[in-house]
Amino acid sequence: MRVFISGNSTHTREQFQKCVDNIEREGNVAVNPYEINEVLQNKLLRDPTWDEGVMVCLHHLSKCKAMIVLPDWQTSNTAYIYQLFATKLKIKIHYLN
Repeated sequence: MRVFISGNSTHTREQFQKCVDNIEREGNVAVNPYEINEVLQNKLLRDPTWDEGVMVCLHHLSKCKAMIVLPDWQTSNTAYIYQLFATKLKIKIHYLN
């Protein structure tokens, strides 16, 4: 199962990677926005704009069956957008404490 990771931008790459490791340990495929942004950056040969990054992540989220939301997401507009999108697509959302 593909699982998207969402959280506040204050979460570090290491915190996202810990979540990736847990998802993959359970036999699932983790979809990490940090990794998506790196691929996009390499393709564009520049830093993607916020809206470019969000649109690409929404595309990847649309192919997932579940989403993990890291703690303290409430101050992130991006995390809020991902949750609205996931809710509309009936993607299961799991909140971590």
